[in-house]
Amino acid sequence: MITAHPDDENNALLALLSKGAGHRAVLLTATRGDGGQNEIGAELFDALAVLRTEELLAAHRLDGAEQYFTRAVDFGYSFSREETFARWGRQEVLGDMVRIIRTVRPDVISAMSPEGQYGGQHHQASAILAREAFAAAADPARFPEQIAAGLRPWQAAKFYFQAGFPFGMGIGPPGFRARVDPDPALTTVDLGGYDALLGRTYAEIGSRARSMHKCQGMSQLVALPSAAAGAQYRLADTTLPGSPPSGETSLFDGIDTTIEGLARLAGANPPAALTRDLAALGRDARAAIQGFEASGMAGARAPLAAGLQAVRGLRSALGAWRSRPAWRRRSTCAWRRRSGSSSRPCSWRTPCVWRCWPMTGWSRPASG
Repeated sequence: MITAHPDDENNALLALLSKGAGHRAVLLTATRGDGGQNEIGAELFDALAVLRTEELLAAHRLDGAEQYFTRAVDFGYSFSREETFARWGRQEVLGDMVRIIRTVRPDVISAMSPEGQYGGQHHQASAILAREAFAAAADPARFPEQIAAGLRPWQAAKFYFQAGFPFGMGIGPPGFRARVDPDPALTTVDLGGYDALLGRTYAEIGSRARSMHKCQGMSQLVALPSAAAGAQYRLADTTLPGSPPSGETSLFDGIDTTIEGLARLAGANPPAALTRDLAALGRDARAAIQGFEASGMAGARAPLAAGLQAVRGLRSALGAWRSRPAWRRRSTCAWRRRSGSSSRPCSWRTPCVWRCWPMTGWSRPASG
């Protein structure tokens, strides 16, 4: 997700993706909001940038997203995209976005709407640059100094622009709870779903996270789970084969996000051992979920331990596939634990969570 300022993000969507779907959710904010207002103190300019950065990080402790910034400076209200590009440094900020895309290597990128002539053209400018970065990140001829430093090109599968009200829940002012009617031309994402494990809807989590933007006067009232809440996005570009489907309900429709789907990163003909081991890891993951739902952590412990061993085996095998350096760069599996080191065994007192996702796009640059 790429936005212009802190508080432009859709925290409910970030919570749905990170906590509900288990995706790696990343927010790239062009500026730190140093040209904005402050409703709770005297901090302005650089001091305000520090404050708003900390508020954004506080929001992510609730919505689960990672945070990155570009070098763009919030110089205050702008009624011109051209002025924004000139003051930000269009190529410099575009390069920053490309660098983050090549580093994070996302499957899906979303941005604010590039449309409209209303004030605050930072929003539209960030959206235009995000669309350019989607294509530029895949072109090794663009920003070749990044390639020389060890990054590799990356082509995301889908790019979306946000539709409708640009802030908060994506459908209206913070706390606005009107129903979003599905539009076959747009992707309508339901944010009002209840997460039984977390005990809240994603809209509730998003409103709590958004309330961290206190210096911007965000509401401290939590969205109640009393009505539908959603966000709508317009698919602007995709590399997926075939015609774009209508009536999407997820930004990841058409993308294989299963553990087994990681084999696609090894190319058209992945090693048989890789396919086999990922399939086993996927079975362990499903068994852990089913065991947890049936009998809590006691039922999940054995498949989690088996999954840990499978992840360790996969990571050891990566070095053996010397003929597939691209796979080694793109597919290191991350083992993460909510408490303690991954070297410690699972026990009833240390609940485990393991995730598999493609890691950063860095590789060792070619020598001399």
